[in-house]
Amino acid sequence: MDAFRHVNNVVYFRWFKIARIAYFEKLGAFKPLPDTTIGPILVETSARYLKALTYPDTISVGVKSIHFSPEKIEQRYLIVSQRKNYACTEGAATIFGYDYKSMKRATIPDQVLKAIEKLEKNH
Repeated sequence: MDAFRHVNNVVYFRWFKIARIAYFEKLGAFKPLPDTTIGPILVETSARYLKALTYPDTISVGVKSIHFSPEKIEQRYLIVSQRKNYACTEGAATIFGYDYKSMKRATIPDQVLKAIEKLEKNH
C-alpha cells in the first residue's frame, strides 16, 4: 500500500514477474543457470490499471503466451481481486531468448516453444 491507500504501481510488476517465473517453471523447458546459458530475458513490459486494489484482498494472477516464435514470446497478464471479484489490472510483456554467457540475444530453443504450445493448448 502506498500513501494513497492502494497498492503501489511497482507491486503489480512484481506480481507479473512472479507469474512469469511460475509459468516458465511449469514449462520445465528453461533450465536454471549455470545448467544452461540460454534463458529468457524481459525486454518490455506494461500495465493498464483498471480499478484500484486496496487492503485487505487476495489476488489471482493469470498469464498467457499469446505469440511465441524463435524470436520472441509475447505474454499477457490479468490480475483479479478476489474480494471484489473484478479484473483490476492488465499487463503485457515481451521476452527474448538470451545467451547469458556471451551476453547476446539468442534464439528461443525449440523445446521451449513446444512446451509453450502444449501448455497453451491445454488451457
